[in-house]
Amino acid sequence: MVVPGEPCAGDREDSVVEMTLLEILTGKGGYYPGLVPLVLVYLDSIGCDPDTASRVQAYVDLIVKRASGELQTAAAWQRDFVCTHPDYKKDSVVSPTIARDLLQRCHSIGVGDVHEPSLLGENVVAPVRKENAYNVQLSRVHFQTSSSLCTLLDQYAERALLVKKRKSVVEDVARLRNELDEKEKELKELNDALEPSNGVQRSPSLNRLHSEEGENLAVTLERMRGISETLEPAAGDGV
Repeated sequence: MVVPGEPCAGDREDSVVEMTLLEILTGKGGYYPGLVPLVLVYLDSIGCDPDTASRVQAYVDLIVKRASGELQTAAAWQRDFVCTHPDYKKDSVVSPTIARDLLQRCHSIGVGDVHEPSLLGENVVAPVRKENAYNVQLSRVHFQTSSSLCTLLDQYAERALLVKKRKSVVEDVARLRNELDEKEKELKELNDALEPSNGVQRSPSLNRLHSEEGENLAVTLERMRGISETLEPAAGDGV
């Protein structure tokens, strides 16, 4: 990727930027919007019907999740299938039985007879039948100004950023919940240790210490709950 403002001279080591596959798809910085936003802008420019646009959106979201590691790639899924097959002897040999079962499984997934969450996530493949095939010709729609295309591209680029931000927020929520569980466990242990046993009365100073420890830890737990609720992604946010 050539950096804007930089000469395209082949002898300049800083004339290109290294990107991950996820960055190539969803964009990087303010100079590269990403392939996914470009694809979505193209669909708008040709007047793509809503049903087809929705299906393509599901496809690109699936590709982005595979690029980010949220879902398995086809190659990783096939390796797992072979390695966990009952006939596999851990000798790097794919027997005819394993190959047959793998191809049958791939076919079943492809035509929508079987759902594979590790490969497809929440996407469900509708049953593929030849009698349901159709052909729709797309019309060509020209934008009057280039600014319209730029506006659309900015909107789709913003959506790609929101998808990445949502993934980060989900990870933060999981981390805070783990910390909250640890704090609640610590609070229980403190309460158990400070509770009087065998009818022995606590001194006023110990009562005061118990109260202060409990209040401080309770305040910490309440703050963590508030942060967790703030970071919790809203259901149906469309991202």
